[in-house]
Amino acid sequence: MRFSTYFVLTIIFVIVILCSVVDFLFKVDPYPHLNENRALNSLPKISLNLETIKDFPRLYQSYFNDHFGFRNALVRINFLLKYKLLNVSPSSQVVIGKEGWFFYKGDGSIEDYRGITHFDEDVLNKWARSYEMKRQWLEKQGIKYLLVLPPNKESIYSEYLPRHINKVRVKTGLDDLVDRLKKDKVVDLVDLRPALLKEKHNNLLYHKTDTHWNNYGAFVAYREIMKPVSEWYPQIHPFELTDFVVSKTKVAAGDLSKFVGGEEFLDDEEFIFKPKSAFLAYKSEVDKVYRDPFAWSKNDDRLPRALMFIDSFSENMVQFLSEDFKYIRYDYQAWGENTPIAEMIQKYKPDIVVEEIVERFVKNSKSDYFDNVDHSFSAKLPPALAGKSIISGGKVAVDTLNENNLGVINVKTKDGFDINGWAFWDSTKSVPATLFIELAPANKGVKFYAVATRCEREDLARGFNVPAYKNAGFKLKTGIDSVPPGEYQINVIQIVDGNPVLAASGKKVNRIN
Repeated sequence: MRFSTYFVLTIIFVIVILCSVVDFLFKVDPYPHLNENRALNSLPKISLNLETIKDFPRLYQSYFNDHFGFRNALVRINFLLKYKLLNVSPSSQVVIGKEGWFFYKGDGSIEDYRGITHFDEDVLNKWARSYEMKRQWLEKQGIKYLLVLPPNKESIYSEYLPRHINKVRVKTGLDDLVDRLKKDKVVDLVDLRPALLKEKHNNLLYHKTDTHWNNYGAFVAYREIMKPVSEWYPQIHPFELTDFVVSKTKVAAGDLSKFVGGEEFLDDEEFIFKPKSAFLAYKSEVDKVYRDPFAWSKNDDRLPRALMFIDSFSENMVQFLSEDFKYIRYDYQAWGENTPIAEMIQKYKPDIVVEEIVERFVKNSKSDYFDNVDHSFSAKLPPALAGKSIISGGKVAVDTLNENNLGVINVKTKDGFDINGWAFWDSTKSVPATLFIELAPANKGVKFYAVATRCEREDLARGFNVPAYKNAGFKLKTGIDSVPPGEYQINVIQIVDGNPVLAASGKKVNRIN
């Protein structure tokens, strides 16, 4: 009897494995790929390059995890079992809240709500100075500047979070920034939280299954943005709610449903704003692919021109904002040190520049100071490290130094120091914004530090299957003449919740004359 049981179980196990192999090879799974709000990993290419061979097992596993046999059916079954039966999240990126509410866990959103995200005085002062310099630079050219900060969904609908997600600090990182900017009135700021918190008692403002607000939330935000703008330009008459016939309808579930594999089994609600008088603005510059810049125009010379730096939270405000400007260009980027702002001002001739940054992205913008940060190496300990114990941790890699990926790289003064790599804090799957390169001599002598700049690395987000790692790249291009000859270990220091965390890169630089 026992033999028969083992035999049957063995046959079932073999059948399951064979079915997986058959579908992996011949694609017989009847279900299509779910839209998981990310690109599926593709089959990695292999070559005789040592780095490629070393990365191949990890990249292939990521590919296999996205394409193994009957994955599409199993993802759906996983959702039904975990969410419908056990009421737990099938995705590490999504928190299942009360009454059908989903919350995004990526980009430190939960840490933002809990108050774990915070900024020290030095960072806040530099930040304030950066925004002030933006405003002053634009003012000299007769251009207004407006900073708009949409809140995370958790900041408005925290009552639907599960009970175990509680605050560890009353103030949030966004509170820290807003308080600092308001303290000296360095910039015209629109903090959208008060208006949204007030209106949420009358209407649903965010999607239950999406990270974003709905059209009603977008309209509330639009009204707040236009308050200072219409004071500057009285010829603008912002929309009133009475200018629309507003109705509510069922729509497909949002982006968070794609993370959990339940898009086909869920729905959401949306508000439709139908104007009583036809819109007059038209799309004058078309985006060829999603997140390309685009522009709207209106044939009214009385209205001002605008340049707006946006993220996805601005998308459903476009229908309202575009009617209030003669020309408005929407650009999917944060205004940072690599933004060709002078060329953009000359080309688009805005009367106002608006910078919109959602709460969860604010912390990633703090290293993009408008004033030119000194990126040269110095033996002076950076303020972010002074008086603090440096602990070991994080994951880092140096891809190239001066286009070389050897273990020890010779660098002359004339060569300069051009390094590229990646780094993240694996404990919370987050990407600290502030990062330093440390050159530590073999003889334990004087160390040298330089500030690196974050950059996008889509390959990391795909390879590790963590969307937040999209911003985990870093780069630094500077001189090395201040560093004496000798051999130095290249270390990477990330500032995690105000504390320095060091990881050795495994690479060395041999500074020669």
